[in-house]
Amino acid sequence: TDEIIAALDGLSGGSSDDSGDETSAQEVNDLNDSNNSNNDTNNDTNNNALNDIKNDVVNFVSKGGNLYIYSRRTGNGKTSWAIKIMQNYFNKIWNGNGFRKRAIFIHVPSFLRAVSESYRKDYDEQFEQLKSRLSSDDLVIWDDIASTQLTPSDYKYLLSFIDQRVLEGKSNIYTGNLGADELLANIGQRLKSRVYDCSVKVEFQGKD
Repeated sequence: TDEIIAALDGLSGGSSDDSGDETSAQEVNDLNDSNNSNNDTNNDTNNNALNDIKNDVVNFVSKGGNLYIYSRRTGNGKTSWAIKIMQNYFNKIWNGNGFRKRAIFIHVPSFLRAVSESYRKDYDEQFEQLKSRLSSDDLVIWDDIASTQLTPSDYKYLLSFIDQRVLEGKSNIYTGNLGADELLANIGQRLKSRVYDCSVKVEFQGKD
């Protein structure tokens, strides 16, 4: 990790004798153990918070709750948690639901590519139905938001859907790799206020 690299750099100027090397190695091991312990504690806290939302997901969605799960690392469960919450929502509302569509998963970079391609195509009924669901479904997962640089048209399109959903009290779960400052730089104040400021925030700090 960056913390361990910094510790090694800081220790590299120490004594070159055997005892100095042993002390340095022990200090690095202790720091590594401390970092791992802190990450485990952080992830336990996050898992508890996400479990609370998952277990009370019908209430969370009915109140238009929003959740931003993020980490500067990849592969540590952000998307998996978002899907778990959605699946539990389906489990709780399926009885008597009929054929009504209630929630949808959107991989944002793929969706924005499809939007761009739609401008060059004839009318696509399936894509139009997808856009309609972004307005009407109770819950939308916006996966990997701000993982790519938004063009002005991407920004306008994404903001229009998310802004509408927030204003209408529709529930959203976002996953991403950016904190508040990076989001502001990448997606601007207005979209950042919807994604970050209006959401419960859960940051994972564990290993990839």
